[in-house]
Amino acid sequence: MSMKNDFQDHFQIIDEEQYKAYKFSFNCLLCKSLIFNPKMCKECSLIFCKECIDNYILENSCCPNKCENYVICEPAIFIKKCLNQIKLKCRLGPEIVLTEAFKHMKTCIYSNMDVTCWNCNKKTCSSTIKMSRDIITQTKINNESLKSELALEEELKVNDRISNLRNLVELEDEKKSIQDDIHDIYKKIKFKETIISFIKKLEYSINDGVTIDELQLKLNEKKTLLIRKTKELETNVKVLNDTNLDYKLIKLKEIKEMNYIKFKQGTLLGKTKSVITCLVKINNSKVASGCGDGSIQIWDLISGNCLNTLTGHIRLINYLEKLSENRIASASQDNTIKVFDLVTGICMTTLAGHNNSVFDSILCIAGLNDNQLASGNQDNTIQIWDL
Repeated sequence: MSMKNDFQDHFQIIDEEQYKAYKFSFNCLLCKSLIFNPKMCKECSLIFCKECIDNYILENSCCPNKCENYVICEPAIFIKKCLNQIKLKCRLGPEIVLTEAFKHMKTCIYSNMDVTCWNCNKKTCSSTIKMSRDIITQTKINNESLKSELALEEELKVNDRISNLRNLVELEDEKKSIQDDIHDIYKKIKFKETIISFIKKLEYSINDGVTIDELQLKLNEKKTLLIRKTKELETNVKVLNDTNLDYKLIKLKEIKEMNYIKFKQGTLLGKTKSVITCLVKINNSKVASGCGDGSIQIWDLISGNCLNTLTGHIRLINYLEKLSENRIASASQDNTIKVFDLVTGICMTTLAGHNNSVFDSILCIAGLNDNQLASGNQDNTIQIWDL
């Protein structure tokens, strides 16, 4: 049993008025009751019961005033003098000062004496009465703790109910918002259907009774025809790139006799000023043609328009070779090879290395990689060029 618990039962304060007047100075800062066996923090000079400060340090490892270098020691002499102003009287009669209470309780026989119970007038050992008081005090503490737990549990239940109500309100608001959105979407759909119906009627009247579906069908037919013609043109380009010279000359003769590029049935687009001598595919939407006047024309296969004309050669173009997406090379009867930039239309490089004879002509070229090119000439030589 703790001696601190027996302290108030063992002693009686002689001068209650004095104690009440200076209660703050004589009470422990932890238990808020009269100091028993006082100890002092050397760092902050605060006074505590020894049992209270020992328990606090055991749990928190620091002084209640958060002192970093705390040391618990005996109170200073002037503090003891202040505390000794409180006079206590033992139940057995002797008067002592406050700082001597702990020593007195160690030797006093009051703790094991039989005393008369004030309620039933029966004699009982004082230690038994104190133990009963301790049990009652602990029971009160437990009851208070239980009440706190029940209050906390009730508060949690109330908070849960409030949270559920808030969620219900939010769900109702969200439901209303969704209904409003659906109503707005329905209005927009009805308005869109009305506009579409009006446009169809308007287009029907503008197109002399031809509906949009009929126009779309005709457009698809023309698109299919254009794709077929484009494939035919790609086939011709592949033929012209064939290594069989005799077969190539036959096809070139057919193209020269036509003297135009045919993109749509019954329509002549992109008519050239000179005969077309060779073709090369750049991509799925562009093709390049070499002409007899030394020019090179870039064509749009979709619209049939000439996008650009590349100049630099002075005689007929014999061969065209695609080097990359933005570069082509051309071989001409002027015995030179030129590399053109398709974006700017500028001649980037001119290669001249075969025998410069009026009877010689560069007939064909082939790109080896991004930086090299091979050419074949009527002088029976093949040359490799660094670009």
